[in-house]
Amino acid sequence: LVTYIYIVGKWTAANVKKSGFNYVFGPTVAVSHNPRGGDISRQWGNNNNIYINMQNHIQKGCKVNHIINGILGSVKHFFGDGATLYGADKNAHVGNYKTFISHNIQGYNGSISADIGSVMCSYSAINWLPLAISPMLGSILRRKLNFDGFVISDYD
Repeated sequence: LVTYIYIVGKWTAANVKKSGFNYVFGPTVAVSHNPRGGDISRQWGNNNNIYINMQNHIQKGCKVNHIINGILGSVKHFFGDGATLYGADKNAHVGNYKTFISHNIQGYNGSISADIGSVMCSYSAINWLPLAISPMLGSILRRKLNFDGFVISDYD
């Protein structure tokens, strides 16, 4: 499966380059907490341990010899959009931040360890604080995960 995911990354990079773009907006690495969520088709389930390997290999597939091959990789949506209330609300209700973070961070761990260049912040909120202005962008993404690329926002 890991080899297949790596190949998907290579195909993605090759096809994006052929289309004239050099930036991949994806994949989504939200850990799914509710199958009724609108983004469930873009998520890989609720087993957070699979996300580290999957993201690491798909991002490496977008590169040749670990050097960006004309394609800037991206990962989205930081953070927790798979944990919104009933999968439909755009707000994740969090009581225990430590548990929430450890369960939902794995896709970002894998992407950042593969030197991802960009992270898209979530369109959702945690306890009604929109992620686009959340201190988590600095405290978790920059300091805990040592991400040094750039952050973009989602559409709304």
